[in-house]
Amino acid sequence: MKSKTIALSAFLVVSGIGSALAAPGPEAACQALSEQTREAVALKKQGLAVDKAVAQLSAQPVPGNIPSAQHDFYKTKLPGATRFAYMGRMSGDGMAQFYLKQCLQGS
Repeated sequence: MKSKTIALSAFLVVSGIGSALAAPGPEAACQALSEQTREAVALKKQGLAVDKAVAQLSAQPVPGNIPSAQHDFYKTKLPGATRFAYMGRMSGDGMAQFYLKQCLQGS
């Protein structure tokens, strides 16, 4: 477990996701992004390549429950959230919960 944590931490630092999550995110956008990580885990299990998953999820319209002021946040974080889900070794539910917590905390 410790090696997984170290590897995940290294990935976050190298990929820039760690710095992207530095500030607390808006709740509606973070919730929607966490649901997209759940979807990304499902796409990973289906064997879809990460770049195709990013393209597929990015092509979807911004969910209607996200206020317009949060659209840019959502759109810029979605590719990183998708890649993060592909790198993690968690279930869809576990990944969604973890991503939501990190997004809201900004850590």
